[in-house]
Parts: sequence; C-alpha cells; structure tokens
Amino acid sequence: MWQDRRTSLFCEKLEKQGKGQMIYKKTGLRLDPYFSASKINWILNNVKQAKNLIKNNDLLVGTVDTWLIWKLTNGQNHLTDVSNASRTMLFNINSLEWDKELIKIFNIPQAILPKVISSADSKQNFGLINLSGQEIPILAVCGDQTSALYGEQCFKMGDTKATFGTGGFVVVNAGKKIKLSNSKLITTVGWRINKETIYALEGSIFQSGGSLKWLRDNLGLFKDYEDINSLSKQAKDSQGVYLIPAFVGLGAPYWLPKVHGLITGLTHQTQKGHLINAAIEAAAFQVNDLLEIIKKDYNLKITKIKVDGGLTKNPYLLQFQADISNVLVSKSENEEMTARGVALMAAKILNWSPLSFFSNDHFKPLMTSTIRKEKLVGWEKNLALACHNT
Repeated sequence: MWQDRRTSLFCEKLEKQGKGQMIYKKTGLRLDPYFSASKINWILNNVKQAKNLIKNNDLLVGTVDTWLIWKLTNGQNHLTDVSNASRTMLFNINSLEWDKELIKIFNIPQAILPKVISSADSKQNFGLINLSGQEIPILAVCGDQTSALYGEQCFKMGDTKATFGTGGFVVVNAGKKIKLSNSKLITTVGWRINKETIYALEGSIFQSGGSLKWLRDNLGLFKDYEDINSLSKQAKDSQGVYLIPAFVGLGAPYWLPKVHGLITGLTHQTQKGHLINAAIEAAAFQVNDLLEIIKKDYNLKITKIKVDGGLTKNPYLLQFQADISNVLVSKSENEEMTARGVALMAAKILNWSPLSFFSNDHFKPLMTSTIRKEKLVGWEKNLALACHNT
C-alpha cells in the first residue's frame, strides 16, 4: 500500500544519481516510495511468482481501477485513466503517455502496463459490464482525490478541497496548464474529459485520522470512534499538547521519511481528550502548512476550502481548521465525494446535469490573530524539534 516504505533505499539511490529533478519534470511527482514505480520494481525483483509469470508473458500490472475494470469486463479490457496513470511515476503528464525513459529507469516492461485513456469521453468508454444479461458501459474512471475534487464541484482554477481520512490530502484545481514549483507539492492530472485536461496540485499528508487510530489501538484511549467527539468536547482544547504524527515519516510539504513522531506539553492535568484534540489539531496544522505553500508559491488566494472524509464528523477539527487557516470551511453532508465525482463525470458524458442536492455546513474563523500566531509558532517549534531529533 502507499504507506509501505521498503523501497526507500532504492529511491534514495536514484536521487543520488540525479534522477529526482528529471522525474519531477516529467511526472510532477517527488521521488518517494509513496508512488507505484519503485513498488512495481520491487515486486518484479523480489517475488518469485512474478518473475515466473513475466517469463511466460502472463503478468499484467495496474492500479486498483485497472484491476476493477479487468474484473468487471471479464478480462476484456486492461485500461486505466490519465489521473490514475499520473500517480505511478511512469507517466509523462506533458505528453499524457507512458514515458520510455522512466520505464527503463525502473526496469518495467511496458507491455505489462495498461492502456491509458481519458477519464470520461463521449466517444469511448472503459468497457461493458454484463449484468443479468444487460450490457452496461463503464463511462468514467478517476483517481481518488481528484475525483473528490470534481465531486466537490471545484471546477475553477484555485478551488481547493481537503480530505481527512487515514491520511490527509489538500487538492487544488490548477487549470489547464502545468505549473511546476519547487515547493515540494506534486502536480498531477486532475481529469481529462472530452479532450480537455485539467491539472491539480496536491499535498499528501501521511497521517491524519491515522493518528487517532494509533491513540485507540496502541494507547487504548478510547474504544469506538463515536467516543472521539464526546472526549474532544469535554476537553475543550489540547491544553498546550502538540503531537507530531510522523509514524511513517512526514509527507508534503516536508517529505522527511526518517522523522519520528513526537508528543510534547504533557502535564498532570493532561487528559485523554487533550491528546485526542492534539491529534486533531495536527491534521489541521498540516493542512494549513500546505495552504500556505500554495498561496505563496503559486500566488493563489484561498479564502474557502471544502472538506470531506471520515474525520470531518468531528466539529472541533472543522472549527480549528477555519481558525488556524483563517478561511471559511465548508462541509458537505455527503462524505463520499470520490464516488460523487465519477458519477458527475458519467452524467456529463450523458448530457445530464444532476441538481446540486447536497447541503453544506459552514465554519467561520473565530480565533484571534494573537492566539492563532501563538499556536502556529508552537507547531513550528515542535516540528523543528522532531526533525532535530531524527
């Protein structure tokens, strides 16, 4: 899975060989085990069954959507779309093709890769599903986060959304042109519909709701996720506790795979709820760090963010995000934005415009600038401390 770090040394080796910048210019991605290419390379080199299958020309590779299409079409179609392909580190986001130089660097036969087509196209689909004797076309396929961006109806350049799941993601509609920056965000294909390609900026946070899972499973602070809101509300705030959730290193915008986690500010008065709120605040702090990078390096003004994901059930998170980032936070009552995104793409291909039938809750910033500055300084100090102790 994406959190697997066993190819770290291989990625470091490529970086030392000077491959990182070239890979970034071609793919928009940072050289990191997070992405697929080094994982495919590892499988081909270390899994005996894979070695035997490839000798017999009986091995294919793909992202999850590729496997689903293959199964749904009974092995007829080995396909993916541009958004998913752009996350493999083998796809050139300029030419919208598999890149021969990258395929050679990672030593992956191109024949095992799926064919890449648009996310949705009125002249082409992803195959037919035979359901009870009826053939149903697969009209749209799109990657998780950018599909959610579409589902949030972030259609204009600069529109921003944040997802709070196990990990966290900040995604921005970057328009029709690639704008690479050295800010350590990634540039990815958002979607391609009827020959129009929209790019996106993305910051990937390794731990968001995953920090709360750690508090539950490793420290036993609560049993059910339903307990989070009551404990959080009872504690009111984090009482000066900071949690740096570097359980598998830190993702964007830091990209520090060797940093370890850190908890500071503990006292005799620290309760379960304070630790829970510190974990929730950490998710918001990381999102804010990404928003600041986006505003500075890409000259985009962000006054509103749309949010989704399981952790958005927690009102403390939504209010703290609005406060610490000084933006309006808008939460849809529908949490499954990825599914909604591809559904809207399919509807577009059918020339059907569904009504916007989801209502939103809005959270306005209430924190004073003085308190906001104090909390941000505290986060930055503890982040620096975690990095120093590596």
